[in-house]
Amino acid sequence: MDIKKLFKAKGKSDSYVNKHHFTSCIVPVAGKSTRTSGSVLKQFVEIKGLPVIVRTLTNLNKCELIDEIVVVCSKSDIPYYEKAKSDYNITKISKIIEGGETRYYSVKNGFDSISNEAEYVVIHDGVRCLTKQEDFIRVIKAAAIAVQPSTDTLKSIDSNGKIESTLDRSRIMRAQTPQVFEKALFTVAMYNPKLDKENVTDDSYLVEVLGRRVEPVDCGNYNMKITTDIDFALAEKILESESD
Repeated sequence: MDIKKLFKAKGKSDSYVNKHHFTSCIVPVAGKSTRTSGSVLKQFVEIKGLPVIVRTLTNLNKCELIDEIVVVCSKSDIPYYEKAKSDYNITKISKIIEGGETRYYSVKNGFDSISNEAEYVVIHDGVRCLTKQEDFIRVIKAAAIAVQPSTDTLKSIDSNGKIESTLDRSRIMRAQTPQVFEKALFTVAMYNPKLDKENVTDDSYLVEVLGRRVEPVDCGNYNMKITTDIDFALAEKILESESD
């Protein structure tokens, strides 16, 4: 398959500048919460009265550029999302489907289920519940990925676990979501026969493997992902500061 023939170099003017494009959002939330200590999966833990995943889904539901939401979850959790769709009036949820063993296979299941009308696909972490509406708009219009510049000094280590160099942090970004791609491009990326599917932790990597550059949009440290126990308290503080 000749990628160069399929896709010409495109700029921002080809995305959302002149018209609205049907955009599907995949929300992978089939993880097992291995880095939090509670007995409840982190997506179901309440922050200021609402479960994390409900905050994420209602936030996406408000975005004017998103036309449908496909939730990818554990099979046993499907009834929860069906009830949440009704209880919280999350009208843009079009499908709730079973996830796979890894992130790649969960995203693939979601991607295979999006509308035939879709021109763009958004992938957003189910536990990244504080994303601002203006950041959704900026990332979607640019067909880009959300990032956060590194504020720490970063070290590279060798095979023996010893520090071998200090990296230039001005050139280092932490990948976040949302991540947005043209559907046609992501189809090629997802089904690339040379892809190492078992070690994909970031969706933009699929596109990078094709040799395509991915545009970053700085969404800052407020666009946090609930990963460890301390993140729940931090997210609550952020919400309290926004309501003051």
